[in-house]
Amino acid sequence: MSEENKNYEPQTDEENVSINCDPSSEDESVEESGKKPLDVKKIGIISAAAALVIIIAVLLIVLLGGKTPENNDDEDDGGSDAGYVEEKDPERDEFITALGGVSETFLGAVSEESYESAKDAAEAFVTEELSGESHAVIESVQSKGELSKSEIDNLGIPSEILEGSDSVEKLEVNYSIEEAAPMSRAASENDGGARVVVYVIKYGVDWKYFSPRPVNGDTINKSYYDSVFNYEKYKNCTMTMAFEQKVTASAQGETYSMVQKIEALSKFSEGKIYMEQTMTDITNGVANETKIFLYVEETEDGTMCYVKKGADQPWMKASLISVGYTNIEQLTPFYDQYLDYTYFTKRSYGFALADENARKYFSDALMAELEGVVEIDNEDTNIDMLAEYFVSGGVLSGMRLNASVDMSVHDEDISGSISVDCVNDIKCTNYGTTVIERPIID
Repeated sequence: MSEENKNYEPQTDEENVSINCDPSSEDESVEESGKKPLDVKKIGIISAAAALVIIIAVLLIVLLGGKTPENNDDEDDGGSDAGYVEEKDPERDEFITALGGVSETFLGAVSEESYESAKDAAEAFVTEELSGESHAVIESVQSKGELSKSEIDNLGIPSEILEGSDSVEKLEVNYSIEEAAPMSRAASENDGGARVVVYVIKYGVDWKYFSPRPVNGDTINKSYYDSVFNYEKYKNCTMTMAFEQKVTASAQGETYSMVQKIEALSKFSEGKIYMEQTMTDITNGVANETKIFLYVEETEDGTMCYVKKGADQPWMKASLISVGYTNIEQLTPFYDQYLDYTYFTKRSYGFALADENARKYFSDALMAELEGVVEIDNEDTNIDMLAEYFVSGGVLSGMRLNASVDMSVHDEDISGSISVDCVNDIKCTNYGTTVIERPIID
């Protein structure tokens, strides 16, 4: 997997999801002396931080799931959306309107690698484009013959891909998924095997497979994923985030409540990055606000990094390493984290984390964060999650996530409950037009 197609995940710590811009900060270790009686405040803080870390990780990248692509209708080779019905959502429509609409530019891609036969190319399509981190077992490959010119035209393969080609052949591949990735739904939905129609293109003595734009309702393929998350597209853009999380924890007649809000602005331009973040914590009715600013620029003297904590505070020079990076390129959105593309399901507006897969991801990640702190009652845990990713002009223009968690927790003979509700909206705008003015630092 090339670095270009990996995702970006912000640096976080367990108690503060914020820009880590203290030039003197160092990792601290905490010794644990065994279990302690249930501390309602501690549980509330940890669950909130865990949920926040998970949500931001989900949103600023892209996970997610759906069923393995199938096309079992020989008369529907063009990948229509027949049979797929998208649930109406007024809030989603309102979000799309605020983004200025959605649109796709991905018309398909041809494999970079060449293969010695049509069969080899068709098998490679399944293993490279459909199976993700899971293992695909090819059961059979059957040729359906070469396509006529009219059939090729109906497929909508871009002319630049067909340039220099000799023929296009249609093949049918039967396969099964083994060793499915943890959050992929391939294992449960492909126990009986799957079948997909593959189109391969001949160039002289070589063959390459064609990856079409995914059909709404199917899992996205690797080429589509790579197209959207090519970090080169995000080197000049503006991102805004509005996050709100409400946490309530109760035990032994005590109740702890916290509301956490984050508003963030991030600008990326050639050789410059500007970020500002406002975090507001309201704990048991008492509010506390923190503002953090970061400015990074490349100069003739190297990469310069400046931070300040508070709008009325002076800028302080810091090292990029203290922010968690070694070069400015690593701060580019979607630069350095890859997640299995088979977790995503194609939608008319872009793609989404499928309902069951979203709940499983959130549940597994949250449980991992709380493991060793308290005992979770899985049978008395309810998780609902909505994660949607909007594409405009072939790039990610927005992300929307709602999550709700209600769980019972235990520590020895003490019981309690935790409730977390999260809303996170991210918008990506001004692609290619973002301008960053250098703050007055000196």
